[in-house]
Amino acid sequence: EQTLSSFVPNLIARRALADLKLPTTESLKSLDRQVTEGLARIIDYQHDDGGWGWWKTDENQPFMTAYAVYGLLEAQAAGYKVDRWTIQRGVRALRRLYAEYPRAIPELKVYSTYVILLAAAQGVGADNYAEGGKGWSQTAALDELWSARSRMTAYGQSLLLLALDLVKDARGNDLASELTAAAQRKGDLAWWTTDRDPLLEDFADTSVEATAFAVRALARRDPKNPLLEPAVRWLLLNRTYGV
Repeated sequence: EQTLSSFVPNLIARRALADLKLPTTESLKSLDRQVTEGLARIIDYQHDDGGWGWWKTDENQPFMTAYAVYGLLEAQAAGYKVDRWTIQRGVRALRRLYAEYPRAIPELKVYSTYVILLAAAQGVGADNYAEGGKGWSQTAALDELWSARSRMTAYGQSLLLLALDLVKDARGNDLASELTAAAQRKGDLAWWTTDRDPLLEDFADTSVEATAFAVRALARRDPKNPLLEPAVRWLLLNRTYGV
């Protein structure tokens, strides 16, 4: 978890700097090295059956497996070389874990589903393998999660919207409206409030994460959405929260 929680932010920062076409500096080279080293550690921590746990030698854990696969997909999208089989094994494990924890909270299920669909969208899903198909069905998962959306935090609803839009599910239109209506407003600020961390099963304010994913989901649909600027402004004011 510590490796991923440094690797993923470093990776996203590196992608942002590349998108801005900033000249290569020693700081960028150092960030590149950190991303490369983190990627190697994550791959080394993968269990023989494709999953990940909190540690290198413990049992598979659904959130950590989804988090690791997500990190590898982000690395691949950023142009880093990631072995296709490494990701496919992770997706297989994630699909099995989905079946092993049928009573998992909706947010954990939707995060797993989003990562599985993201892998498929990047052409590295496990759909062509019989074993990989066990434990998870796109139709069944999205139907279940759609029915459970009222029990999700804004964090989970944002992940569900991202998942629905990946497969062009028309229900995303209704969910986008619901998510927009749930935004908190004050002056020139907008944000989404949560009082718990659903993925880590902790009672902690994750409004920053919820708002960030809501911005990501809404921006994918409409870059000119009037909520985006006030939400990003709120994120900038709260970017050191919890540090």
